Amino acid sequence: MISVLWFLVLAFPKAGFYLGAVPVTFASLVVMGYAAYHFLYPGYPPKRLADSRRFNRIHLILVWVLLLGLLVRFEEMSATDLAAWLLFAASPLAYHAGLRVRRPRVAVAAVLIAMIAVGCYGVAQNLLGVEETAVPGLTHVLGEDLLADNPITTRSGSIKSPSTFHNGNLAAAMLLTGLTAVGYAWVKGAGIRHSKLLVAGAAVAAIAGIGVSLSRSAAFGALVALAICMWPSMRPRSLSSRVGNILLGFSVSVGGAAALYLATGWGSFLVDRFVGDTLGDPTASGRTQGWSFLVDHLTNGSPAEVVGRLVFGDWTVDAVAERVEGVATVIANFGLPALLAFVALAALPMRQIRERAGREGTLLLFGLIAASASWLVDNTFLFPPTLMNWFLLAGLAVQLSSGDSASAGAIQHHSDRRLVGVS
Repeated sequence: MISVLWFLVLAFPKAGFYLGAVPVTFASLVVMGYAAYHFLYPGYPPKRLADSRRFNRIHLILVWVLLLGLLVRFEEMSATDLAAWLLFAASPLAYHAGLRVRRPRVAVAAVLIAMIAVGCYGVAQNLLGVEETAVPGLTHVLGEDLLADNPITTRSGSIKSPSTFHNGNLAAAMLLTGLTAVGYAWVKGAGIRHSKLLVAGAAVAAIAGIGVSLSRSAAFGALVALAICMWPSMRPRSLSSRVGNILLGFSVSVGGAAALYLATGWGSFLVDRFVGDTLGDPTASGRTQGWSFLVDHLTNGSPAEVVGRLVFGDWTVDAVAERVEGVATVIANFGLPALLAFVALAALPMRQIRERAGREGTLLLFGLIAASASWLVDNTFLFPPTLMNWFLLAGLAVQLSSGDSASAGAIQHHSDRRLVGVS
């Protein structure tokens, strides 16, 4: 039942309706319900309790910093600002759901199936049309106009396939984060039969879904994660012997795609987006201007005003209108202490994985690093359910890396097993 719930939250996060002007989605109800459950019944297996307590200490610091900023800046905040504040403060609770799930390998399978659904639906949107494939109330909030209400048209005029996430960047963030499950299942199996086919399908769907999402921030995050995870001191030993084959396969794939593009012109929208739009706009869709605005705003005023903005944030800054994105948004609206606490909170699961699984933990870290790296330049994490999904899978990855769950198995430091199906 829990795994079915995971699938629905990850694959159809925007299923819901409007209550007045506020969208009520299935995923948001699950988050609020789990948050209430966590506080009312915070029971853990003994071996997971220490992980939970370490996480809670840092999360509590973040919440107190955010509460202080809320008290100081409350009069500046709109209903939308309050919703963003609540999302930023509460979404990390999903870490506990991943950490305490009783059948982690089945949860991995649910993640892989959700990735296939999200990626394939995004491809269908690209081929058949966003509006033509929409199912109101399931693939998006009932009553919403997908094209008019969401920024899914690129500078070159292409349509970003949002899949079931309203926006291509959000869909790409989910697929990036899901690569954490792909990395684990590739070595250990997904917990169900035919796991090879399932893992391959999820990986292909992720690549295709990210491609048609036209999300440059996701591509940036993937490149950063690849550079980090293939560094000699980070690269898993079980992967070292396969690096040549992987690079060969990648080169053949890229070469084949390039030949197909030159011969037929197929995929020109990808070239227009990832190459043409990038080279044609040195401001990165106004992001460099957003940083200039933020620096000017922070330094314009008395020393007390500058310190107040840095410490408590400033909700008079309209991040959307001023193109303030990524790290700059957190500094602008939440303040520098909130940014530092959030970075520490996101870094903790990655440190826990590294401590337990060593270099083999890199297979679990790839998706987490890629998604968080994309947040440096994009506001994806401030829109539901991106942050919730990241911490959900981070908690699951910590449990999988620990190896003390009978159903999870362990990622061994010298593991070089082939992926096999598990009954």
